[in-house]
Amino acid sequence: MPLPKLKVLASSAVFHTPFMRKIWTWIGLVAAMRKNFYSCLAAAYSCDVVPGGIQEILHTDHDSVVAFLNSRKRFVKIAMHVGCPLVPVVYFRRSKAYRWWRPGGKLFVNIAIALKFTPIIFWGRYGTPIAFSTPMHLVVGRPIELKKNPLPTIDEINEVHGQFVGALQELFEKYKMKAGYPSLHLRVL
Repeated sequence: MPLPKLKVLASSAVFHTPFMRKIWTWIGLVAAMRKNFYSCLAAAYSCDVVPGGIQEILHTDHDSVVAFLNSRKRFVKIAMHVGCPLVPVVYFRRSKAYRWWRPGGKLFVNIAIALKFTPIIFWGRYGTPIAFSTPMHLVVGRPIELKKNPLPTIDEINEVHGQFVGALQELFEKYKMKAGYPSLHLRVL
């Protein structure tokens, strides 16, 4: 099976971290900027986007899955502009690939927002950035097909966004038992 044309869009702040910048570039990450998003879609790439950004990381804990989506609608608007489908995807056990720690408190939150990057300490095998060997489960939902709409209204964007969030929640609930997490819950913020 041939590999799909895929680009992962990540916070532009990760490209300012010297060592990590090289790793992200080598594996094909692209800064999550509007022009890059449009450019990748125009070149027929599928784009993997985690719209939660800094806020999602700030709300992440070890006991649940966080999707900071309620105020993140630009990815929906871009998909509507281009007329490409939105595909909900859930990764189970990704939090087990690395151990992590981040400080808490208001000062940390303010620093993270100012940097547009959440300084987080993570480690894998032997304290390195090599992930722990753990099975991950990736569940891909049905695409939400969109017609090209160069000027979507706020109501149209909200409707599609609601469909996406609902599909993501449904996917999570349907497959969490099979992934081995019957008591895990999804927090959509």
